[in-house]
Order: sequence, then structure tokens, then C-alpha cells
Amino acid sequence: MTQSHPVGTSSERSARTRRTAFGAALTGPAVTVLAACGGPTGAADRPQTAKSYSVTFMTGDNLERSGLGEILDEFRRLNPNAQVEAVSGNDEKLRATMAAGTPPDVARINDNYVLDYAEQKLTQPMDPFMKTSGFRRQDFYELIYDFGVLGGNLGGKRYAWAMGAAGRLLYVNLELFRKSGVKPPPNEKWDVPGWTMDDSLEAARRLTQAPDTWGALIFHNTGYEQTWALNFGHPDGVFSKDGRRFTLADPVSVEAMQWVADLAVRHRAHPDRQTQVKEGAANLFQAGKIGMIFDGFGALGRYRQNLQFEWDVAPVPKKAQRRTVNSLITYGLPAGAKEPQGGWDLLAFTAGAFAGKVFARTGYVISPHRQHAQALVKAGADQPPKALHLFVEAMGYHTLPSVNARNVEELRRVYRPKLYDEVNAGTVSAREMFASVRPAVEALLQKQ
Repeated sequence: MTQSHPVGTSSERSARTRRTAFGAALTGPAVTVLAACGGPTGAADRPQTAKSYSVTFMTGDNLERSGLGEILDEFRRLNPNAQVEAVSGNDEKLRATMAAGTPPDVARINDNYVLDYAEQKLTQPMDPFMKTSGFRRQDFYELIYDFGVLGGNLGGKRYAWAMGAAGRLLYVNLELFRKSGVKPPPNEKWDVPGWTMDDSLEAARRLTQAPDTWGALIFHNTGYEQTWALNFGHPDGVFSKDGRRFTLADPVSVEAMQWVADLAVRHRAHPDRQTQVKEGAANLFQAGKIGMIFDGFGALGRYRQNLQFEWDVAPVPKKAQRRTVNSLITYGLPAGAKEPQGGWDLLAFTAGAFAGKVFARTGYVISPHRQHAQALVKAGADQPPKALHLFVEAMGYHTLPSVNARNVEELRRVYRPKLYDEVNAGTVSAREMFASVRPAVEALLQKQ
């Protein structure tokens, strides 16, 4: 899924000096760190009996803005006899190090690639290391905790750990609602009564003021595919649970995709595709030209810094149910790593109370641990949005396209240009487009 971007400014971060450049050698944890969720809160953050090893931590995220640098520093303080080297890397670099026989010990892996890496034996199971972690599933948001546990020929073993999640909500221009005489979406809690697809359509139409103000902006964020398909009533979303069928082409999902396209094509309550691409979705919202924008947790910092009008967040609308996509920040243990135990120790520490508070302050992710996720609300109590708690509540209504889907990036190149540039531009119907691409997409899903 789309990568989360850190929230907050440098003044909100720790003033403590730390190394932040990728590739800088950091000294770090030396033992299997017991997770806070297995015992008293904060157990993961207590000093342990150290042993010496050297661990390489690969990520594509900025150490300072994400808070990872601060977390590694604290890890080092608690476990002073080990070396931790943080290096910059993406999928291409990770594969290159594996091919060269010099993989890192723990690495960021796109949540869409977890199955492909596991089936290609590029990552190794985490189960042997988790046995000593003290993790209890009930202490976490279960659907997020279970991500990375793969069935089939992979035997139900875990091949990825979700360091955190970043959900998607509606960001709402309250001033535009007030000026238009439209009642804002209810946002006291996630699953509020009402706030249906019909309600959101009516609000979008009433907020629209031709020629340059629109009620809604939805299709700029790719997470709408899964979100709207589920909320219209499809049980799976983009892919079937076994990852073999392209269920975005099923009738109810097609109806959902056409509904979003019609916001622009039929109702003129959404910027057309050309305007959205040319002007930029976030820029249109910041200029006060959008009533409601579907966007992720990663946009929070930008909007806090730039919005000059009163605003808040609200749940997404529903027809049959109310779910949302949470992008997951996932890490794996590469096959052939010299210190996989050390790699796991680092991941275990990120589930603790210290890391949860750092993530809440920087906005990198929301902790998957239920108790530590609440730190987000406390950290943002003096800033908008008032309904910040909805990001935490959304963790309990988590969804992602099937973890069992293969060749996701390749198949997206087949259908997404047609969905965004043709269906959302009104040149072809969703029903016709999905019928035409379904065979090719499902061939890729079933390709070994």
C-alpha cells in the first residue's frame, strides 16, 4: 500500500542528539528483548542482560522524521554491547544484497510483497524468535497482528511483522460545510449511526459550487478500491481471500467503483481526473476547494501545518459496512541473515511503550499494540483534528487486499490505468473495463 509519511515538525521531536544519516553505525540491542505486551507495560523497554552481536537494519524511511533513529538510540542505551547499523534501502537494493549474499538482518518490505518474498525463499520465518517474545495476540489489533502469517505451502508461519499501521479517513473542511448549510459527518466514534453512501453523496452535491469547488475527492488515493468495495458489501474487496480471484471485478465491487467515478462524471461533485492530476489533490483541499477528501494518516502533518480553515476528520461512509484500508509498515528477516535473532530483537522493541510514544509524536505509524496506540490521542490533544481518536479506532476496522495475492505490482499495471484514466474520466463504464481486464489479472494472480 501507499507508504505512510511522518507527521509533525522538528520542534515536536526529541532534542536529544542522535545519528540520523542512513548508513551511520549505531550501537544497539544485544539480546532477545521481552515485549511489553507479554507482561507489565514497558517490559520491552527495560535493560536486559546483554550479549554481543552486530545487526544491520535496512529501511527506506527517514530515521529522524519517523522516530526510528530515536528508538534505535534507546535500544542501544538499554543494550550497550551490540552494534546496530542502519542503512538506506528499497526493494531493488534489498534484492541486490540478497543476490550478493550480504543481506541485512532485518529489512522493510512492502506489505504487498510479503507473499512473493516468502515463496521465493527470500525471507525466513519469524516463529522461532517470537517464542521468546512474550507477545499475546489479544494485546494487539488481531487483524494487524496476524498479517504476515501465510498459509498454503508456507505452513501458517509468520514471514513479516507489522511495525504499525496508518489508516485512511475523510478530512473535512468544516468552514465549507458551514457556509453551504450542510451538516458535517458525525464523528463521535467510528461506527456512527447513519452516514451512508447516500448521505455522503447528498452532502457532496450540496457542497459543490461550480466551477471550482467540489464536495468530495476520493479517487486520488488508491486505498479507495478496497475501502469502497468492502463498504458496498463485498466480503473480500480487491482480491479473494485465497488470492486467486480478482474480486474487484465482481458486481458489487464494480458498482462501488462506478459510484466513485460518477461523483465526477455524473454528479460533477468531484474534480475530474484531469483537474485532480494537474492541481494535486492535497493542494485542492488546502486551497479550500474540497469539502471532503479521502486521505491517509500520513497526510496529517501536512494538513496541520498548511490548512488555514477549521477542519476535522470523519469516518468513511458505508452502504453495508464501514471499513477502511490501513497501510502497514512491515519488516521481514531476510534469508541468509547473519543475525536474525538480533533483527527480531529490534522489531520486538518497536512494539513496546517507548516506541509507541515516539511513533505517536512523529506520526510515522500507529502502534499495533492496543494500549500503546492510545498514545496518539494524548500526543495530539492540543492540535487538530478534534476527532483524532478515529485513527486509533480505525485500527479495529482494518482491511487490506489479500496477503495471498501474487504479482500485485505487475497486475496493477494492467487495470489501474484503465480504472483511473478511463473509468474515472467517463470514457468507459466500470462494468465494461473490469470485464475486459479480469482474465489477464487473474492469470497473473495464478502465475507461480
